[in-house]
Amino acid sequence: MKKTDKIVAGLQGVPETMLLTLFARANYSRMYGKVFYDAKSVEIADRLDYDFSHAAGDEDLGLVTLSRTLVLDSLVKKFVEQNPDGVVVNIASGLDTRFFRVDNGSILWYDVDLPETMAVRKKFFADTERMKGIAASAMSSDWAKAVKVRGRKTLVIIEGLSMYLGDSAVRQIFSIVHECFGSAEVLMEIMPERHVTRNSYSSIKTTSAKFSWGIDSGSMLGIEGFSWKADHSVVGAMRKVKPSTMLWSWLPGVRRNSEKIAVFHRDADIVKFPSPAAAVCNERLVC
Repeated sequence: MKKTDKIVAGLQGVPETMLLTLFARANYSRMYGKVFYDAKSVEIADRLDYDFSHAAGDEDLGLVTLSRTLVLDSLVKKFVEQNPDGVVVNIASGLDTRFFRVDNGSILWYDVDLPETMAVRKKFFADTERMKGIAASAMSSDWAKAVKVRGRKTLVIIEGLSMYLGDSAVRQIFSIVHECFGSAEVLMEIMPERHVTRNSYSSIKTTSAKFSWGIDSGSMLGIEGFSWKADHSVVGAMRKVKPSTMLWSWLPGVRRNSEKIAVFHRDADIVKFPSPAAAVCNERLVC
């Protein structure tokens, strides 16, 4: 493909970071593809006019991206197996390609991201009957109005976002989920507070994005209307991606200070609390 035929994303700040994680998936797929292969990410990376050199030099971000991808893929596949006609909402989807790895032919999938990010995504992903893109902020209840659940079990994925937000913004997303979905499970990537202050990923530093929030465990969040169920460390998956990490990944401090996927379930009760979402979400219609 000629350079003039390639697509310029033109993104800055947090939206630009989706290009870094895209590269991690595509690069591993090209070079190894042993425990993970993502043909769609390879295709997209090849079509983008973007300097991936910073991403190529950031081995740490690449390792964490692949590890969290494996953990989330496993958790999402489990949900799909248990709820073959379920609904999945992928918050801050960026150029995520998970639908193609977990699709069972019957789930409904919604990708949600900012309008400028969704405009780039639409160049590579066309809406279908079961996979749709929604241009909206994660903190706005607008995306929830477009999700049609109709009694199906719902899974909400929040990957690569919480560390760029603040505590109130994270709680706002959970508030929207609580108000708009009768039955929901939330998988949220969390970054330990220590990593937030260090901001150690070299490729992130080349963008204007900055980490601003983190917690060491989902159990520390305490969201009204939700129960924390588990934290899944990405360390175990690191051993699959890079076997040499087995030399140090067994250390308790490594697991404690690693990124995790925290699992939350919406409590099955009728508790309501004030939220902007309440004005626009009608459970009889949406859920």
